[in-house]
Amino acid sequence: MRDLVDTLVQENLYEVAHRRSDRVPAGLAARELGIGESWFRLDLAEGWVCFRARPVSALQSWRFSRGPVWHGGPAGAAPADRPTGPAPDRVRTLRPAELLGLLQADADRTPVPGEAPAAYAHQVLDDLRTAVEHTAATLAARRRLLAGARPATGADDEVGPSGVAGAPAPALTGPAHPLLPRPHCLLAGERLASLRNRPFHPTARAATGWTADDATRYGPLRAEAMPLAWVAVPREGTRWGSAPASEALHRLLLTGTETDALLGLMERHDIDLTTHQPLPVHPWQYDHVLAGPHRDGRATPSRRDPDGPVPLTPALGAFLPTASLRSLATASQAHVHVKLPLSVTTLGVPRLLDPGDLDNGERAESAMRAIADRDPGLRALAGICDERTWAGWSSPGAGPAAAVRPGELAAQVRLYPREVFDGGHRLVLPMAALAAHEWHLLGPLLARARSAEDWGAAQALEFFGELADAFLEMGVGFLRHGVLPELHGQNVVVVLEHGVPRRFVLRDHDTLRFTPGWMAAAGLPDPGYRIKPGDPDSVCLPTGRQLVGFLQTLGLQVNLYGIADALSRAHGIGETAFWKRLALSVDRALDRVGPPPAVADAVRHEVLRAPVWPSRLVLGPLLREGRSRQVTMPAGVGRVPNPLLPAAR
Repeated sequence: MRDLVDTLVQENLYEVAHRRSDRVPAGLAARELGIGESWFRLDLAEGWVCFRARPVSALQSWRFSRGPVWHGGPAGAAPADRPTGPAPDRVRTLRPAELLGLLQADADRTPVPGEAPAAYAHQVLDDLRTAVEHTAATLAARRRLLAGARPATGADDEVGPSGVAGAPAPALTGPAHPLLPRPHCLLAGERLASLRNRPFHPTARAATGWTADDATRYGPLRAEAMPLAWVAVPREGTRWGSAPASEALHRLLLTGTETDALLGLMERHDIDLTTHQPLPVHPWQYDHVLAGPHRDGRATPSRRDPDGPVPLTPALGAFLPTASLRSLATASQAHVHVKLPLSVTTLGVPRLLDPGDLDNGERAESAMRAIADRDPGLRALAGICDERTWAGWSSPGAGPAAAVRPGELAAQVRLYPREVFDGGHRLVLPMAALAAHEWHLLGPLLARARSAEDWGAAQALEFFGELADAFLEMGVGFLRHGVLPELHGQNVVVVLEHGVPRRFVLRDHDTLRFTPGWMAAAGLPDPGYRIKPGDPDSVCLPTGRQLVGFLQTLGLQVNLYGIADALSRAHGIGETAFWKRLALSVDRALDRVGPPPAVADAVRHEVLRAPVWPSRLVLGPLLREGRSRQVTMPAGVGRVPNPLLPAAR
């Protein structure tokens, strides 16, 4: 609800920001406001909605303070999200989809002049309901996971419906705690990242196409490793990555015994590696997409489609889901992950693996490696996952095989730099894990890693400053070469040495953005992406100002501010302190990196001096345009007050 309300206000959807009044509805007169809170009331054609808010100076004027959100209206007015339900005769509390449904129904009665219609509000309402269901499933899985790890004398560590944890639980902070990052392992950090998902996106927790049971069974909070299904696809119609292992990627994912079993199954079907490529398939994808003859394990050479995939086994290997759902870690090798297509939608995007996108990701990786080769400082600060091992199959013709769409059968092996998992003094976790509201666990862990006696507000702010310093140095380091990776918290893994942010690892390279002029000035060719005719090109940006804009939006407003928001709530630190420290980090990064004048001037002006910043619009585009068929999420660009200006701080 907080993410929904804050997004409605920031994007001023349904004129929410402009229609606010502070008149207290009669039905709420007995309710109290806390320190710094105000009423935020919206009058509708039929009734009103109201909640507690707090005024802010950074990014937007008001933020949701705490629930619930109330609705009151004349007797006989049916809830917009439940048109067949009982008519309300008193004030009631709303769920997120009910709030959006009321606003949409009000807009349908009295359209706002000049505002595009929300033609896909029904999709967003479905996604909001799914997000609530999947959040409940995630929190239930969290409780079960902790219950399984809890010693008999362990302290209670339950969470409420908001997902914010309660009191610390010292008895749970041993080396086997399933939510505590530990050396040589990324899994606990992935689990933490999944608890918050993409900060500030109201539908982020929804995997549309999955039931709540699916989210529990295949989500990152499952306790046990799971096998993958395997099929063999004809080499005709298969594309491969440039790494030699692409044509035998099963050898990177399976043990020797498992590989022998897989090859034995191929022999039983009268096929071999000269004509067919073994591919892993997510078990949900195997059950729900590869239906009929493609999934029939009893298929014989005489019964199967000669041009299609050959099912080998529904279960082989041991893998652990990560926060991105379609990426899984091998249970035996911390540095080896596999990314698989899922015919579900998250953030408005279908999670398939089109070979063309995998190819573009490889081109981006080559550009990043060329930059690292010539910039020792950046190379030491930013490791790059090797994502050049992949294979994807598309049916070359008609027939039953054509029922499998491009991108539905593919696999990419992701190899992390091995050294980040070496040494007992290193902790590795996605930056998104730091935005999870789990600092009652993370704080004491980092205090011990830093040999600190305590973890409180001062230590939290110090840690944020160290993180921002290193992160901005990396961001400006890439900008000096005319490129910028997608720096939101799911794509960036942070390496903590003795609890201090020292290095990052970048993954998911297919959205490396670049400005041709800046790359040419740095003596670098552009990545050479292959863009299909008619597809939007959102990675080649004509101006450096636009490139810096993605540092402001994904890097600062989504990633670092998501972490600041979690630390602020956990330790009672005002947001002003984080913005002030972030401004210092920008100055330090420019001094340390020393980019070309054009880059330095653009960063200094756009980030530190401009009165407004670009912002990502996420809910409005979903309402107006619906779910995307492309690989990028539906989004637009808005404007927000610069949070680093002294007036905002």
